[in-house]
Amino acid sequence: MAWDHENIACFGGDSKHIFLLGHSAGAHLVALVATNPKYLQAHGLFPNEILAGVMPIDAASYDLVATDTRLVRRMIHDAFGDEPETLAEASPLQQAEKNPQICPPFRAAVVNQRKEALHESRSLCEVLPKCQLIVMDYPQLSQLLLVSWSCHVTINSIDPTLPLRPTRRACGP
Repeated sequence: MAWDHENIACFGGDSKHIFLLGHSAGAHLVALVATNPKYLQAHGLFPNEILAGVMPIDAASYDLVATDTRLVRRMIHDAFGDEPETLAEASPLQQAEKNPQICPPFRAAVVNQRKEALHESRSLCEVLPKCQLIVMDYPQLSQLLLVSWSCHVTINSIDPTLPLRPTRRACGP
């Protein structure tokens, strides 16, 4: 991020209009960079000073300490271990609660059919000073694909020309 901020003008970009977007684990990471000041602070930067917005899409967990779904717990263990301090440090939700003043605006998107992910996204938006939650509903997919994981993976490959266009509901400020 620091390199991007410093060099974006060389590529025709504007260092005051940087947006982060990530899906799944990438959603967790962009949310973490935007809520935990330590990553950018090491370079003399703060999230709210260089990020115009953040869009995490369909993350499994924003609170690594409280998540109790077995599959997600295993993924968290494999990536971060089990130390409560480490998990809290890597939890965007806990970091947003601790550091609301440094959080840029968020627009979090989630697939309605993934109830745990929907809960996580709502919880994150509730603690962020500026957050809009976009709930994407794929009713046709839920009839064809019986497990929520399929909806999560499908978000990467939806062909916009198909009749499976998502409906969107937005809530929040």
